[in-house]
Amino acid sequence: MHFFHHCTIGPVWWYVLRNVDSIEVGAYAFGAMINSFVHMLMYSHFALASSSVGKIAAMRWILKYLQVGQCVICAFHATYALYVDGIPRNLSYLQLFYVCNSFLLYYREMFSYHRTVHSSLQDASTGGVLRKSRILHIAEDGKGVEEAGGEGRGEAPAKLQKLQARYGYVDKLHMRIHNVNYDCTNFQERHPGGNIISRYHGLDATDAFDSFHGDSKHAYKVLQTISVLPDRDKQKLPSGVVHDTGKKRSGSVAIKSSGMLHDDIDDNTADTKNNIADHDASILTNPENMVAFKKIVKAKYFGRLRERIFFACWGLGTLLLIFLALHCATTFNRPVLGGLLVGVAWSHCGFLQHHAGHVAVSGKRSIDFVLQTFFEGVCKGGSGRWWRSRHNKHHAMPNRIGVDGDLQTTPFFAWDQVLAKKCPNWALRIQHLSFIPFLAFYVPIFFVTTKLFMIRKKHWDELGMVFLHFYIAFVWWSTTSSSVFPDTTATLYNAFVFYFVGYAVQGVYLGYFFGLNHFPLDRIGDDDVQKMAWPRWQATTAVNWGVHSWFAAVVSGFLNLQIEHHFFPQMPPFAYPLVQKEVEEYCNKRGMPYRKMTFWSASKLMFQGLVDTADVALADRAEKKRE
Repeated sequence: MHFFHHCTIGPVWWYVLRNVDSIEVGAYAFGAMINSFVHMLMYSHFALASSSVGKIAAMRWILKYLQVGQCVICAFHATYALYVDGIPRNLSYLQLFYVCNSFLLYYREMFSYHRTVHSSLQDASTGGVLRKSRILHIAEDGKGVEEAGGEGRGEAPAKLQKLQARYGYVDKLHMRIHNVNYDCTNFQERHPGGNIISRYHGLDATDAFDSFHGDSKHAYKVLQTISVLPDRDKQKLPSGVVHDTGKKRSGSVAIKSSGMLHDDIDDNTADTKNNIADHDASILTNPENMVAFKKIVKAKYFGRLRERIFFACWGLGTLLLIFLALHCATTFNRPVLGGLLVGVAWSHCGFLQHHAGHVAVSGKRSIDFVLQTFFEGVCKGGSGRWWRSRHNKHHAMPNRIGVDGDLQTTPFFAWDQVLAKKCPNWALRIQHLSFIPFLAFYVPIFFVTTKLFMIRKKHWDELGMVFLHFYIAFVWWSTTSSSVFPDTTATLYNAFVFYFVGYAVQGVYLGYFFGLNHFPLDRIGDDDVQKMAWPRWQATTAVNWGVHSWFAAVVSGFLNLQIEHHFFPQMPPFAYPLVQKEVEEYCNKRGMPYRKMTFWSASKLMFQGLVDTADVALADRAEKKRE
């Protein structure tokens, strides 16, 4: 951000001074005055901090928000200047553009996307990763809870129940990653990915960890801070990773061929050691193990410049479509046509932020999460963090009821008999007809949900992006529609129709494609979780359509190749069609399902699933009523 500022501020002021007849209007100097004031405070703070005059490091957060505040103030000032005679509008637009760019660049520095753990949990004593005094500790006897140095032991049962209800909290949470058994009891409440970690209690989470964190050095640093169960510290780990074993804990894990099952036995017994050794051997020789296959695919398709250029062109085309939609709605007074166009554009913003949220663009979270925030927050008014929290659970355990949030479509329609219990009869009878109309309300509902999420989680930075989205829309409408619409009421009506149609189109567009990929396929139960390997799980719960069509790939944001996406979520999407044959061959050799259909066949399967689910559920209810 500083590089951008110091390289551009000179040319900007050259342009300002060249295009004004006099400097009598003080409005030109307002932004420079605010910026100079903030710089004076900031560098005074740095000088005092470096000289160790008092403990003022805690004031750093005030300076951060002061720098954000100057952007907001200058944006309001530039907007006000649009309506003041004597100030050229092009200079006001220049200031708005400059302020918005500065804010987006500072956004990365301010909120530190490169750290997975929130700064309030960091401490120098643990290498800047975790602060031990904030770790929630479940006592060994299971009766007490200590937090922040021992407070709250008497509140253990109530607090534990609250955590279990809200987060799926598990007492003595154990899982296996790269042949090492980890005690994640103290880590689960702060897991950045949410409560999905508790769903891997007693299971091998290696493939899930690699899918989400395989390229993250920071994730391995965090992994080093987690206690390892006894006798596991000598296992072979990824290069450069060294673990501390931590203190010995009771309530260990017995390893069986079907997975890791929690059991209260001693880790030092001969039977347990033999079970662990057998499981290590089975993992390394398992024909469904993806380690070697992932290495081959990563070497061929990850990190190539060509895919990043394609992504940039895709993003630029989407922005141009948004610009065209705004012109149709305002300049040409065609809000319905503009809404249709912006609905398609917002859908592709959804695809773009989806891939950026998977770190599939640059391979760096510090860059991709900013791109996600731009396309999801600034372009659409949504929340990237909300999306990651929800979507990561889907990828970790697709089509598992109670975990995969994409299955939460009740009480309006259901895809299996478990969900059908939550739907009334009238909804089941017409769900194959009401499916598409209800999708039109998909985005408006999530619009409210995301705002509540941001407020509850105190993600004020994302709320700022939402404000910026609607502020840009307000400026556009107020400056371009004055010559088209006779009064304010007509302008508001035009904007409402534009957003309503855009949200409806976006909901149907995204919801329909998501439904094709997963909804009509098998559900994963508790028994399946214990027995099914990661790649088989992904292949069983996904379907590909339009496999050999680049048109289908582009229209669907490359998510028509859903199996490839679930195998390699961090792969650049443009590589999905290239790796498709290799994935299909990998599945066929191991007897895994690999479904590929035409668009129409997949659509028929989806709607037939709605009809069959309703018929069975209604027949069962009628039978029970007769009894």
